[in-house]
Amino acid sequence: MSFELTTDDLFCLEKLRLERLCQFFAEPLNQALMHLDDKRTLTIHCPHSWIVDQLLNDIDQFRWSSWVIVGVREISICYAQEEIFRITTHQPHRRSPQVRT
Repeated sequence: MSFELTTDDLFCLEKLRLERLCQFFAEPLNQALMHLDDKRTLTIHCPHSWIVDQLLNDIDQFRWSSWVIVGVREISICYAQEEIFRITTHQPHRRSPQVRT
């Protein structure tokens, strides 16, 4: 039996992973527009400045969760069509932050 994923399958899985990430960071991400490119960079377009502030306050947990749940390599946070902040998600020698329950 062959197991091959179609483009539609991959798109569906990516959408589900992004939705799962949104469940952990519901308040800021439900109002933001997110885009995951083929280089595994998650770009978040924030319509309000408080969303940027909240994401930056939780950046360690957010970057770890983004790497584990979605598999992104970088996060780019944008506001007013300008990149405000960019960070890699995985540092091999860093201890992971506490997971929220």
